[in-house]
Amino acid sequence: MTLTTMTAPAPPRETTLRDYLRQETEADHRKIDTAFGQLDLTKPNDLAHFLRAHFLALSLLEPFLRNAAELPPMDSRLHLIQADLVILGDRCPELPAREVAALHPLGAAYVVAGSSLGQRVLRRHWARSGDPDVRQAGRFLGDDSLTPYWKALQSELAQPSHERPDTPAILEAARRTFALYEDMLGLTAYRQL
Repeated sequence: MTLTTMTAPAPPRETTLRDYLRQETEADHRKIDTAFGQLDLTKPNDLAHFLRAHFLALSLLEPFLRNAAELPPMDSRLHLIQADLVILGDRCPELPAREVAALHPLGAAYVVAGSSLGQRVLRRHWARSGDPDVRQAGRFLGDDSLTPYWKALQSELAQPSHERPDTPAILEAARRTFALYEDMLGLTAYRQL
């Protein structure tokens, strides 16, 4: 994973952690949206590419987040991706040798849970597909199980960012999580189904 550590300015006193993370990761978010936005989720190959990238990222992140004592429990969604890939005639990729244990759990959870909110937009695009296999492969995109998890994170994210001594570590973890998704997208490059 290639990521240049950037020093972020100190958070303003009146900024919540959520607002601070949103502001400071705006470029990271835009970059990953652009990368995944190149995929046409109405087409089997592109949907499979999207799913393989998410499978790899979540295979690394979900166990880590599930074991983070300071966070609410996170349900796994890997079985949804596996089922969708089977419908598309594809399979789950092998996991790369990666370590995520050094991430601050709240920064990683901010990205993972937040991405599930963005799936609503992707779901509308995916639903326009005329391909019957693509339409059947909607378990992951149609899943809303992280909505309660996102809501549970709000008490942490609503805290003033300047009052948390771990704010820089949370920001770094969010950036590294965005970069992990981008790396996994690259590792699961296009294959003809």
